[in-house]
Amino acid sequence: MFTSLLVLIIPNANTVITELATNFVCANDYLQHGSQKQLIQGNLEHLVDYITENETDCEIHFHSYSFGTILALDYAYPYGTKPSKNALTYCKSIITIGTPYEFVNSYYSRFYENRQIQPGDSLQWMNIYSTADALGTNFRKDKNAGEAEFGVLGASNKPQNINYEVSPVKGIFDFMMLYSIRVHEMYWDETSEGQSCLGLIYNEMKNRNLI
Repeated sequence: MFTSLLVLIIPNANTVITELATNFVCANDYLQHGSQKQLIQGNLEHLVDYITENETDCEIHFHSYSFGTILALDYAYPYGTKPSKNALTYCKSIITIGTPYEFVNSYYSRFYENRQIQPGDSLQWMNIYSTADALGTNFRKDKNAGEAEFGVLGASNKPQNINYEVSPVKGIFDFMMLYSIRVHEMYWDETSEGQSCLGLIYNEMKNRNLI
């Protein structure tokens, strides 16, 4: 009944709900059942292989968004086996934007168990988040902006938190309009003139001599 009410009063609510349902089913297959996980991680490793074999003085910097951040963290901190030679040798940084890490950790509590954590402090990690984003993780024990308090379960390195806000969730109307969900898609604008979190990433990478 609540879903039907949303469809009636909120523009494009049916599209938003359908996309959420589709994304959840795909994510659940990966997280719960391991469906396509080996294929996806294998293809990622092949891509890194190709880059390292064809580029001189190669460095890998993962720029990932939303569920792509889960794939990137899976590559850097694999389950049950040590990271690949490529990951240990060439992976210098990982950037997570709007990562649903906390969502995954809450509903799939064993997903991050038995992780290999060899990259340690050598892997520079930047995390872009919005406190208004219902799916984004700030790696803190509260909902406030600030320095990260933890990282991947068992790993010593924590991400460098970079707060990026568009607009706060102001009340029940924003809640009803699914604003906290739609914020997840507001880390950049589709037009070249629009604002983007990528400027913050560029400055941070430049300060760290990563570019």
